[in-house]
Amino acid sequence: MSIQILIKMGAKELVKAAEKIGCCVMDGIRVDIMPKMEGMDANPISFTASDKVTQVTTIGYCEAPAVSEPLSFFVDKAFVSVVTSLGVTSDCDFELCYMEDRLAIKLGSSVVPVGVVGEATLIEQQNVAENSLCALSFDTEEFVASVKKGAHAYSPAGCRLEALSNMVAFLPLEGKVRVISANEGGNLVVMKDMAPKSGDDSLSAQAAEGKVWLFNATFLTRILPFLEDETTEVYIMESQYLIRNGSSYYLFVPGNAAKFPVQWVHNVYGADQEREFSFSVSNRGLKDAIMVAALNPSPMESKDSTHCEVVFEEGRISVTNYSGANITVLAAEGEGEVDMAFISAALKRLLSCMGDTVTFSGMGASSGVYVKEDGDTSFKALIMPQYTRAVAEASQENEDSEDSEE
Repeated sequence: MSIQILIKMGAKELVKAAEKIGCCVMDGIRVDIMPKMEGMDANPISFTASDKVTQVTTIGYCEAPAVSEPLSFFVDKAFVSVVTSLGVTSDCDFELCYMEDRLAIKLGSSVVPVGVVGEATLIEQQNVAENSLCALSFDTEEFVASVKKGAHAYSPAGCRLEALSNMVAFLPLEGKVRVISANEGGNLVVMKDMAPKSGDDSLSAQAAEGKVWLFNATFLTRILPFLEDETTEVYIMESQYLIRNGSSYYLFVPGNAAKFPVQWVHNVYGADQEREFSFSVSNRGLKDAIMVAALNPSPMESKDSTHCEVVFEEGRISVTNYSGANITVLAAEGEGEVDMAFISAALKRLLSCMGDTVTFSGMGASSGVYVKEDGDTSFKALIMPQYTRAVAEASQENEDSEDSEE
């Protein structure tokens, strides 16, 4: 006699569970249903999916009267797309009919079968109580905002700073965690500090040992919209990291921290760095000026890799392109003078996560330029300048001269 077990679950709850596990599903999903607990009217149900380096487990409740002992089975990854697609058509309860070879998913008048599979890619989660080296608790609103900003520069395509290749670094410091990311070319690095509500003792121990925690950037940024409970907990174990929010658990296999330049971060962002120039300017005005400068790129560069040149002197900045055209002049406050150039895409990317007024400072056009914003002292960025137009033209002339001699 074939097995048939009927499971009912609210549409919004099941769709949200499917969206969460969809962040990392590779081939299949484990479904675990428990008997009703004493005094409860519903059965606990969990869904788990993994892609070998990250994993989601989310727990909810369903109605499954026929389940009198724990039930576990695996369904094909198509479960995610079926549930999320059907979920937009109705807000009534889902009915899931589990059979030996398939799971029939019904919502309203629609019924879609999904295959039951023998296994799925999963990570065996370590026991947090036994293996945790550091346990931190954050206000979720601050955690999400800080991670969004600190992870803003990451590139899924990789990074010249090998340790930050599709990774976001959490650097433990005294009383806070610094979130760090870098773009593909390694010419833009951003950092944002966040303070935990609890866990300072274990955090201090990790900071003293010079530790850094590398989280998969794609997965980390995907789960942020699902962190809705007031508190988010972060557990650091030797070979796993776990983020818990409410009844959902997000597991990470750590990145290789051996090549992360911890001391470089401390040196670069020291409090007493000298500055030869510093100026503040309107973020909106600067973004508009960069857009105008990109309208007619120089023959020396491609449309996909345009540069903008920023000159600060006598209380104003002028922004132009490598052709020396499309000039925009903006009021700025500061001291010193500088003529520097940036890759337009990197500068625009940085400005897109910053507030109304931004401040640039540094030791000249050939070293890293520090960027911060008014009102957020916990955010810092470092952007590397490129050759100015004059230097680029001189370099081009030298190449042309060498070619003619040959």
